[in-house]
Amino acid sequence: MTDYDSVKGQFLIATPELQDPNFRGRVVFICDHNEQGAFGLIINHKASIKKFPKIRGLEGNEWIFNQDLYFGGPVHTDHILILYRGQNTITYDKWIADNIALVTSLSELYQLSGTELNSDNVRLYLGCAGWTENQLESEIESGVWKIVSSDTDMIFSNHPRYVWKENLMKLGGRYKIIAQMPDEEDILGSN
Repeated sequence: MTDYDSVKGQFLIATPELQDPNFRGRVVFICDHNEQGAFGLIINHKASIKKFPKIRGLEGNEWIFNQDLYFGGPVHTDHILILYRGQNTITYDKWIADNIALVTSLSELYQLSGTELNSDNVRLYLGCAGWTENQLESEIESGVWKIVSSDTDMIFSNHPRYVWKENLMKLGGRYKIIAQMPDEEDILGSN
């Protein structure tokens, strides 16, 4: 990377060298990246809470209670962020890439969407991943992250546990070999 090359709208693929348990085997979609830092959402880690908790004030929004929650990262885990896939025809300052918008409230979501909201076009995340000034650049240079072009279908995949391995395959070389190795869930089975 040069002094500053934004990776906004791209995937960060955790390499096996990244030992932080929050990011091991994870793919992060970068929502913003500038000289002050970066933040993104882990797209392939369902939260331990299986469904969106029923909260007063969401009457009329029953669709949300059937959505899976994803662990977006270890920062601001008391906040819910939303990725919305739709037509980038509306003026909105939080479009990221490939018709993907970052939404921070249900009212914003309803302003953007003219379609039925479901798991094909909405993902809910608890928390996010964040980096301070030059931190992400340093981690990329050290080799713990690889940059891959984002893929909208992977963000909204019905099989998020395979997204990391699919991206490792794109990297080729030793990463392709690692992607073909069984992981713990493959060996022990999922619960």
